Amino acid sequence: MSKHPEEFGKGCPDGIVATETANNATIGGAMIPLLVLGIPGDGVTAMMLGGFLIHGLSAGPLLFVKNADVVYGIFAACMICITMMLLIEFFGIKAFVQLLKIPKHILMPLILVLCCVGAYATNNRIFDVQSILLFGLVGYLYHKFRLPTTPFVLCFLIGKMLETYLRRGIMQYKSFGAFFQRPIFDAFFFVAIGVVIWSVYKEYKMYINKKAGKASEQS
Repeated sequence: MSKHPEEFGKGCPDGIVATETANNATIGGAMIPLLVLGIPGDGVTAMMLGGFLIHGLSAGPLLFVKNADVVYGIFAACMICITMMLLIEFFGIKAFVQLLKIPKHILMPLILVLCCVGAYATNNRIFDVQSILLFGLVGYLYHKFRLPTTPFVLCFLIGKMLETYLRRGIMQYKSFGAFFQRPIFDAFFFVAIGVVIWSVYKEYKMYINKKAGKASEQS
């Protein structure tokens, strides 16, 4: 919709506002499947699901019935956060820009120390600090090899729950094929397969285009 799309990528305010608006809009979109279906929409909501499980809350339709106060508390917190973000970012943007001038070799050790102190202060256990360092290394390797971290977080948090309910379903129906007699299962299953195939196809197409681009540059 921009009248000057050629300016995008060069610090154009319209492009910055558009990308940040889309970034903030993903929060509500990721919360919907978490609260309604118990399926996290991204890595942050996957961590929220882990928090729900720690406190004995079961995300899904029954959450609105049994723990409505928690759901409306989340809604209220989102509205307060949006308001606070608007005020803090509007009045503090000049100060935040100055933080970019801090060298990374100074900023990163400070963040690491604060993370370790916070992890240790939670339960007074050195194991929590070791866990932070271990998973920090795993996250670095994921970033180094350009692997998405969200699937890892999702599997880590909901893998056990998935195995439990799958085992119960197989014990009840005596076979895995009985799941395909349910229209809801069929719909979700084939949508998931379609998403996987489309993702592989898109990555393969990008790889071919990149390879063709390098070949044309060399020629």
